[in-house]
Amino acid sequence: MQATVFLLLALANLPNEQVNYVGAQHHGHVDGLSIRQIFTAGEGGRLVRHVVGGSPRVRREVEALGIAPFNASQPSKRRTEVCAQLALAMKHLPLTRSPYSDEVLASITAAGDSILGSDSVAQERERTEAFFREFYDEIGDPTGDASVAEVTALVWQDAEQKVTVLVFPGTASFVDSVEALSLAFHYVLSRTQGKMKQNWLSAGLPWGPAQEANEGQDTSFDYETLKEQGIVALAALQRFGSGNLTHVMAVAETMFELTTGRDLVITGLSLGGARAQVASVFLRTKHGARVPTITFASVGGGCVNSRLWNGGYFSPRVLNTSFRHDQITEYVHPLDTYGNGYGIDHGTQCLVGKTDDSPVKMQTVAKWCSPVYGYHGARLMRLDAAFALQQKAAENPALATQLQPIIPLVSGFLRNLTDEEVADIVAHEACRYFTHNPTALYQLVMADLQEDGSTKSGCSELPALPIGSTQCPWNTFVVDDEEGGFWDTTGAPFFIAFICITAVAVAAAVVQCIVCPVKSEGKHRRAKKQVVTENEGTTNAPFPEDA
Repeated sequence: MQATVFLLLALANLPNEQVNYVGAQHHGHVDGLSIRQIFTAGEGGRLVRHVVGGSPRVRREVEALGIAPFNASQPSKRRTEVCAQLALAMKHLPLTRSPYSDEVLASITAAGDSILGSDSVAQERERTEAFFREFYDEIGDPTGDASVAEVTALVWQDAEQKVTVLVFPGTASFVDSVEALSLAFHYVLSRTQGKMKQNWLSAGLPWGPAQEANEGQDTSFDYETLKEQGIVALAALQRFGSGNLTHVMAVAETMFELTTGRDLVITGLSLGGARAQVASVFLRTKHGARVPTITFASVGGGCVNSRLWNGGYFSPRVLNTSFRHDQITEYVHPLDTYGNGYGIDHGTQCLVGKTDDSPVKMQTVAKWCSPVYGYHGARLMRLDAAFALQQKAAENPALATQLQPIIPLVSGFLRNLTDEEVADIVAHEACRYFTHNPTALYQLVMADLQEDGSTKSGCSELPALPIGSTQCPWNTFVVDDEEGGFWDTTGAPFFIAFICITAVAVAAAVVQCIVCPVKSEGKHRRAKKQVVTENEGTTNAPFPEDA
């Protein structure tokens, strides 16, 4: 079965289409790297790989400046800085407006704590837009008028294609929000509260009366509502296409084959960081390749092979975490509830924001994060989910119509929120403004980096996550998985429904996979995979000659 799974993914080289998706050329660069390929999700979940022509003007500019590609295999300040810029661009393109509410920004600016030095909400929004406009003027807006929500991954390369950086997007849509909740679901139910307390104390902060009061609150309603209605809601929301980590692995496999793994770097921020870590673990599991992976505030990526939202799991034969993935380096603020509380990471964790010369002082962050520390993770996630559903439905009438069948399923989420719950939502948003906000995180990383890629705030090796590790909420089916199916999506005693028939494609023929039931020995499991179609022809297009 393992061979069948890897065969399917090996065949999932995506269409090499010369598509004018964002314009014929990308007229910008980051340290000599320009966008050369874009992966998008088409109809029916079909992935498409678009080849983007290189700009002769950019090539001449890079040559004139004498910019040589960074060493992809060597940890360095320059390598991390470039990845931070590419991950930041992928997170927000083409959004330039601050995603934080007027209420939160008003409180922060009135207190004089704005990371941009703003003294009003209007000024904060103006400066946020100016920050990104300046950023895009330098690197070029890779997606133009296209929505970043359409993009599965971007590929940046230098003119000679010696270095390739694969960038996965962070949360940019309602679908992405559902995927993030899916990845972190069981970890939040069982581990987040303790993890956040550990992070707080490790930052040298006292566990005071406010945290003790939060810790002692009865959050049984939050837990039971999230556990029962959350699973139902996530199941219903899967029709929007979220949680497709098989796409992530297919993209990684394609780029690994195209580059033969040489000088390939993977990066991403927030949900994009989780996707990048999954891609990296997959490539090492399948090929034994240590592809350098740089992530920022990754959300929920460490335990995806232990227990997914519906009790399923990725087999250790696909995502093997029994050893340390030292090819991965994660940068995160210690008090980031999403990046350092909603899951764990692989490899090495480098903290930012703990030094006295940090652009965002730890005392300031602690002041704004203090009201939510001590709470059970279920309370934070339930309120986040309620807020996201209500906010997105209010912003998008079409989405509100689509969500109508789901509303009765999540009555506990969408009940009239109390004043205290609203205050907690605002407090959590304010905490994330200083820790998970891409604008803040970018400044924190840049200020903390040392020449070898480590940080002044300190780096530490994270442990391996072997089967049964107490670090993750394991599904018992994983422990008993002797053969290693591809993806158990039920965790219930059903017969396996593995994808086992693959049609052979010749030239430009389309590869399709037919799902058929297969009964396995031992435990009864169900596996499910969304197949990626392909067209032949996967060579990179060279830069066009100067006109």
